Amino acid sequence: MTSPSGSLGTTHLLAYVSNGESAASIRALMNRQNISDFAVEPGNANEATEYLKTHASPQILIVEVPSSDAAPKMLDALADVVHPATRVIVTGTVDTFSFYHWLMGLGIHDYLLSPFNEQQLASALSKGAAASAPAKEPPSPEARKIIAFVGARGGVGTTSLATASACILAEELSRQTALIDLDPQFGSAALALDLEPSRGMRDALEKPDRIDTLFLERVMMKPYPKLSVLGAEEPFADSVNIHPDAGALLFAALREKFPFCVVDVPRQLTPLTRYVLAHADHVVLVTEPGILGLRDALRLRDLLVQTLKRPAPTVLINRDGMASKQQPSRTEYVKHLAATPAAYIPFHDEVIGATARGETLHDHAKLQAVVAPLRQFLQSLLGTEPEGDAKPAGKRGFLKGRK
Repeated sequence: MTSPSGSLGTTHLLAYVSNGESAASIRALMNRQNISDFAVEPGNANEATEYLKTHASPQILIVEVPSSDAAPKMLDALADVVHPATRVIVTGTVDTFSFYHWLMGLGIHDYLLSPFNEQQLASALSKGAAASAPAKEPPSPEARKIIAFVGARGGVGTTSLATASACILAEELSRQTALIDLDPQFGSAALALDLEPSRGMRDALEKPDRIDTLFLERVMMKPYPKLSVLGAEEPFADSVNIHPDAGALLFAALREKFPFCVVDVPRQLTPLTRYVLAHADHVVLVTEPGILGLRDALRLRDLLVQTLKRPAPTVLINRDGMASKQQPSRTEYVKHLAATPAAYIPFHDEVIGATARGETLHDHAKLQAVVAPLRQFLQSLLGTEPEGDAKPAGKRGFLKGRK
C-alpha cells in the first residue's frame, strides 16, 4: 500500500488485534472466502493509526481497543487518518450496551466482543456489505450538524442568538432541531422559551450511560413540533459531577436523533465544553463590537485554532450600533479580527423586553430587523461546510459530523 494517507487503497481487509483467537478467525475466514489481499498484524487502534499515517486505507479495517476509557482518544486519532468509506470494525472486551451504542453513534460499522469466531466476523462483514465498494459519496452538507454557540464575553447575547437560531431552523426552515443548554446551573435557554427545565440534563451529564433516543424523547421539552430543548436549572448549593464521557455519549445520541443540534456552550473551559468546541461541525463565536469584545474574540479564536486544532470560528457581531460612538468602525474591526464577520446583528432595546417576557425573537414583529441577518446566516450555513474564512480541517473519517 503505497498510496498517501487518507486515500482509499485496494487492500480488502487490514486488522490490528492482539487476541490470538480473533486473529486466527480473521485468517480462516479470508482463506475460506479465497481472499488473499488482507493482513493481520499484532496491536490495536494505535498501531493502526501509525500505519495509516503513511499508507492508504483498506476497504475494511478491524482494530482492537483495550478499554472504554482508552477508546475515545484512540478512535479520535484513527479518524484523522482513515478514509471515510472504510468500514471500521472495533473489537475488545468491553461488554456493555452503552459502549456499543456509543460506537454506533460514531459511525463504527460493528463491534465484536473479543475473542470472536469466524461466524461472528462473517455476520459483521455482511452487515451493509454493499457499502464496502464502491466508495460512498461524502454526506450532503445538510446531513447531521452540531452548531455550537459560544460567547467571547458574558452578556453578549449568546443564549438569545442560539435560541433564536434553533427556532428559525425548526419553525421557518422546517428542520428537526435540538437546542442544548450545557450550563446546568446558570443556563437560561429554557427560560428564554418560557419552559420549565427538567432534570434530564443533569442525568445526562452525571450518568451518560443512560442516554439513548428514548431517554432524550422522555426528558426533552418541545415548545414547537420540530424543536426539542434540553436544559437545566440546578440549585447553586448542589455540585453537578459531570462524567468524563458525557460529551461523547450525549452528542452521539443527539446526532442519531436530530439532523440539527444548536448548543449554547458556557464560557467556562471544562472537559465538556472543550469536547463540544472540538467536535462541533460549526462553532459560532458571538461577540460585540467594542474593544473588549474584540480582544476576547481573538483569544477564543486562538484557543479553537491553535489548541483545539479546528477551523476558525464563524463570528457574529451582536448589538451592533448600541454604542456607535465608542465602537470601532467595521473596517477597523475587520482589520484587527483578520476575518469578516458572518453577520452584524443590530441593537434593538425591545430584545431585552421580549426576552424578559419569554417571547422568541424570530416571530416578534418589532424584531425582524434583528433576526433577518441571523436568518440569512443560517440559510447560508445549511449549504456551506467551511466556517468563517477558513477551509475545513480535513475529514474525520468514521466520526459522523466531524470534518
